Parts: sequence; C-alpha cells; structure tokens
Amino acid sequence: MTQRNCSSLTHTPATPAPKNATPPSWYKPRIRVATTDDGAPRVYKRYPMPGAAANTYFRFLATHEFSMLKQMDHFSFTPSSPRLSTASLTLSYSYLRGTPLKSWPRHTPLPAEFFRALIAASRQIHQHQLVHLDLGNAGNILVSPSQQPLIIDFGSALNTSRLPAVIRCWMMRKDTLGILKLWYKFSRDTMPSPYQEYFLRHYRKNIYTPKRLKKALKRLILRKLGVAGR
Repeated sequence: MTQRNCSSLTHTPATPAPKNATPPSWYKPRIRVATTDDGAPRVYKRYPMPGAAANTYFRFLATHEFSMLKQMDHFSFTPSSPRLSTASLTLSYSYLRGTPLKSWPRHTPLPAEFFRALIAASRQIHQHQLVHLDLGNAGNILVSPSQQPLIIDFGSALNTSRLPAVIRCWMMRKDTLGILKLWYKFSRDTMPSPYQEYFLRHYRKNIYTPKRLKKALKRLILRKLGVAGR
C-alpha cells in the first residue's frame, strides 16, 4: 500500500459512574454529561487542581486539548463547540452519541466502509496540518447509530505546521497504523490484503507506556529467573 505526500490511510460517551465503580485516579480528569438550558447534552471534562505546582501542568493539558478541539471544530466527526473554564479548569464540548469501538460486539464485525471512512477522516485532519496520535486506542473511536466513525479525545493531538516534513510524515503514518491496527483487530475479514500486508510490515507495538514497560520488565525478570512459563 502506498501513501502520497505522507497522507495516511477519551471519548467514551461519558455517563455517571455506577455507585460501586472504582473511583478514577486523582490525576485523571473527571468526565460527566449534562444537558444545557437549550436541551443539548455536553461533555464536561474537569482536570485536577491538586496544588500550585501541579496546576500548571494540568492547566497546560486543558488548554492544549481546548486548542486542538478549536482547530477541529469544523469537522463533522469530532466534538464541536469547545469551551474552557480556566477558573474550574473544566473543558466542555458537544456530546457525540455512539458506541466506543472497544465495546463493539465481536460477533458483529463492522463493514470495511466504516474503516475506510475512518481513514478518510484522518486524511482530512492531516490536510489541515493536524495529527491525532492516539487513533489506535479503541476507546477514542465511536460507532455512531448510523455506523459512521467519530473521533474523540484530542489530548495527544498536535498541529504539525511548524514541524519538519520527516516528523510530519512519521506522525501521519502513526495515525494510519493506529487505524489499521483497529481494523485488523475488530474486522480482519473485511480488511484488504494490501492493507494487512502494510500493517504487518510496518506496525511496531509501543512498549513505552508505564503499563507495557512494567509488563516487559516483568517478563524479562521471569526469564532471568527461569520461570517465564508461570
């Protein structure tokens, strides 16, 4: 599969947590859905405010995601009308109705058209010199009631207009491979062979996250101790 000009092939609908649900970690934003006076549901994402030093970090995260949402406000497949309250450090945006891909029933594979539309959406983002950088997360892709893809959670997104071309290409390919990973995982039978070959040839699992790094270190230690099979 070829790419021309480097173009590349959190948003679980927030609902009130059950009373017996595990409270979120202190460093994660609290998310809820509320209806405005005009009857429109909005997502409210409140960032932590633990103290002066840490507040600077969380304020940066909130401001950055707000900036990214503003730049993508004109797309039909992303949240719209973002607002940011600096006093409470709360980001809000329109509620997108859909089922997170990670919750989609495995016995009902999505058609190839869904993933083709997702690729087309990512290309629109790239044409505006933006990248998402977390499209391989199945929680960031929603399946609308009409089975169209919706993209959420732009905390990792970037504007690439001032970056060198080689870095822009790498980031766009990361978005592409993230989508192909989801296609391969959730609806492999509908994935054309060239796409499968491209994915298997180029995809490298990222272990540079705390959870994956911990697992990798654990496997290494077990191998050293000769108990890798346990």
